[in-house]
Amino acid sequence: MTAHLDKAPRRSGDAQAPSPAEQEAELLAALRRDLLDYAPPACITDRRGAVVYGNAAYQRIAEEVSPAERAPLRRDGEQVQLVIGDHVEAFTLHSRTIEGADGLPAFFASVFEPRETHEDAGDALESALERLEDFTRLVTDWIWETNRNLVLSFVSPRVHEVLGYHQIELTGRTLQSLPLEPNKSLEALLDTEQRKPFRDLEIRVAARNGSVRHIQLSGLPVYCRKSGNFLGYRGTAHDVTEIRWREAAIRKAKEDAEVASRAKGEFLANMSHELRTPLNAIIGFSEIMSGEMLGPLGTGQYKGYVRDIADSARHLLALINDILDAAKIESGQMSLSESEVDPAELVGSVIRLITPRAQRAALSLRPF
Repeated sequence: MTAHLDKAPRRSGDAQAPSPAEQEAELLAALRRDLLDYAPPACITDRRGAVVYGNAAYQRIAEEVSPAERAPLRRDGEQVQLVIGDHVEAFTLHSRTIEGADGLPAFFASVFEPRETHEDAGDALESALERLEDFTRLVTDWIWETNRNLVLSFVSPRVHEVLGYHQIELTGRTLQSLPLEPNKSLEALLDTEQRKPFRDLEIRVAARNGSVRHIQLSGLPVYCRKSGNFLGYRGTAHDVTEIRWREAAIRKAKEDAEVASRAKGEFLANMSHELRTPLNAIIGFSEIMSGEMLGPLGTGQYKGYVRDIADSARHLLALINDILDAAKIESGQMSLSESEVDPAELVGSVIRLITPRAQRAALSLRPF
């Protein structure tokens, strides 16, 4: 703090030069005008240590602390702690000497600079850095930052778990050097016209153990808030290797299922042809025998047997057709064919087919 008096040259005939006391009074008035009430606590003391001026902030101190505590120390840089109300405030004392007209120290100006502002800012910065470090260690993604030439200037420790590299090993490499094959999207980031945010840009990266990892990069350009100059990029990298493996397994399972379905369809088509031929022969011969087209069968019981043979063959043929219909339904080639059916005839054929099995199981069957 520096203060001085403006001394104008006096012409002949002017009043007598002011006395030292008048000069000191003018000096104090000038200082009062220059010290703002909303400035940090400040005061002026005389040679005896008596306070001759204190701004509004100092008056608050004077009201709440004892005179012994608020007495300004005259050593510049002194660290002062004052109990104000129910809390303690810390100050750095800045003292300057004000010389009188005789060139000797006449007054002492003291400014109490609050230390909480600097300490709180430092504490806030340290706390923010601790939170950032915790986040970079705990999140599943790894964090990266580059300079304006896309050279990696920071990589979070998480990269070691993903790729097996220490973060220092990647620092200094360019972002474009990470993929196994050239990536046009990363190359385009060097173009001033292409400096824009990007998301989920997938690349293939070789890990330390030789495996290939699929990484999705997301980033945004960073600019200086004061000058507006481009500083580089910062962003995240997400490992999607497991997802790509699962997708590949699902695709393979689907392809295998389609191959198996086609094989089943071909098998059923071939088997239906092979089975239908003998069944048609059985049905045809049984109908000839049932109609006694070539002569009587002899025993009348044979006609019942022949009829059962024909019904069994038709039932088996119907099952084969049902199996083929199921295959057609799976392939979407089934068309609905409606026809009238005699329920009594249907029930009678079912009873004839399952009666032998029921008898072997000691069960009796009767139509409703």
